[in-house]
Amino acid sequence: MKDKQINSSTLLSYSVFGFPLAFSGLPLYIYLPKFTHDHFGISLALIGLILLLSRLLDAFISPLLGILSDRFGLTHKKFFILFGGGLVVFFNSYFYLPTSASEFVILSWFCLATILIYCFFSLLYVNFYSLGVSLGSDDSFQTKLSSFRESFGFLGMIVASVFPAILIHFLHDEVSAFKIFGLCFAGVMVIALWVLPQSSKARQKPTQLIRVALFVDSLKQIFKNHSMRQLIIVFFINSLPVAISANLFSFYVEQSLMAKDSSPIFLLCCLFSSSISAVLCSIFLKNANKVYALLWMMGISVISFACTYFITQENNEMFFLVCILSGFGIGGEVVILPIIAARVLEKHQHISSAFFGVWTSCTKISLAVAAGIFLPLLSNGDQYFSDVPLNSKIAFFYTIIPLFIKCISIYLVFKFINHQQQEQVHAKS
Repeated sequence: MKDKQINSSTLLSYSVFGFPLAFSGLPLYIYLPKFTHDHFGISLALIGLILLLSRLLDAFISPLLGILSDRFGLTHKKFFILFGGGLVVFFNSYFYLPTSASEFVILSWFCLATILIYCFFSLLYVNFYSLGVSLGSDDSFQTKLSSFRESFGFLGMIVASVFPAILIHFLHDEVSAFKIFGLCFAGVMVIALWVLPQSSKARQKPTQLIRVALFVDSLKQIFKNHSMRQLIIVFFINSLPVAISANLFSFYVEQSLMAKDSSPIFLLCCLFSSSISAVLCSIFLKNANKVYALLWMMGISVISFACTYFITQENNEMFFLVCILSGFGIGGEVVILPIIAARVLEKHQHISSAFFGVWTSCTKISLAVAAGIFLPLLSNGDQYFSDVPLNSKIAFFYTIIPLFIKCISIYLVFKFINHQQQEQVHAKS
C-alpha cells in the first residue's frame, strides 16, 4: 500500500514536467517557421534548409546524449535544472532579435539558436522519458504514467496553441505577444522543475573517458534486439505523417481552407481531443493488449487523413470534426507507444536513455525531412507543379502523402505483432 501511495504522489510531480516541454515544443514546430518568414523576410526555402540541417544534426546528437545520460546519470534533478535553464534562455532569444539586423546576422542567430534549443530540448526529452522508466516497470503503473505524462503534454500544447492568439488579439503585435509567451514559458518551467522527483536510477561511475566504442556498443545493443529495432522503425515511419502535418498546418489552414482566423480553434480541437484520448487510455487500457489498441488508434488517424482531402474552403467548418478525429488517434498513439517501449526496456534499463535518444532522433529526422522537402516545394512549387494551384498542392502534401505513410506504419505494426507472437511460442517451447 505504501508503494502505491509513493507511486501516486510521484506520478503527478513527474508528469507535470510534460507541460513546459510541450509548451515550448509546439511553437518550435508550428509557429516559428512562419514567424521567421513573416517578420524577418527569410524565404521558406532557406528556412526549410536551415531546419533540415539543424534537425539532422540534432537527430545525430540525440543518441549520443542518451548514452551520456546512461553513463553519467543525467536524470538527476540538477541536470534537468541546467538543461531547462538553457532551453528557456535560447527559446526567448528568438523574439529579441531586431528586424533591422542584417540578413547574415539574422540567419546566423537563427541557426545557432535553433541548434542549441534542439540540443537542450533533446536532453530534457530523453532524460524525462528515461526517468519515467526508472520510476517503475509495472505495466499498470507505466500505463498510468504514460497517460498522465502525455495528458500534461497535450495540456501544454493546448495552452501554447491559444495563448499566442489571445496575446496578439490584445497587444496587436505578434513580436510583443511572443516575448510575453516566452516569459510565461520560463515561469512554468521553474514550477515543473521545482516539483520534479529525484531519479532512482543509479549513476554509473566511468572508469575511462567516453569513446566511440561506447557509443557503438550502446547502439549495437539496441539494434541487435529485434523488438527494439522494429519498435524504432515503427515509431520513425509513424512520426512522419505528424511531422508533415505540423510543418504544413498553418499553410494548409490559411491557403487551402482560407480560414486563418480559425487556425487556433482548429488546433485547440485537435489537442483537446488528444488529451481526452490520453485520459481514456489510462482508464480502459490497463489490461488491454497495447499493440492492438495502437492499431485501432492508427486506423482512426487513417480515416481522418482520408476525410481531410475532401474538405475545401466551401465546407471548411468540417475540418473541426477532422481535427477532433485526428487528435483522438494521435493522442492514443503517443500514449501507447511509450508503454510498449517501457515493456521492451524492462530488462534493459541500463540503455533506456540511449534507446530514447534514438527514439528522439526519429522524431527529429522526420521533422527535418518534412521541413526540408515540403517547405521548399511550397516556396518553389511553380518550378515543378506549374499547372497545379497552390491550395491543391498544399492539400495533397497535407493529406495524401501522410495517409500513404500511415498505411505503411500499420503494416509494420502487424510485422511487430507477428514477431512478438513467435517469441512467445519459442519461450513456451
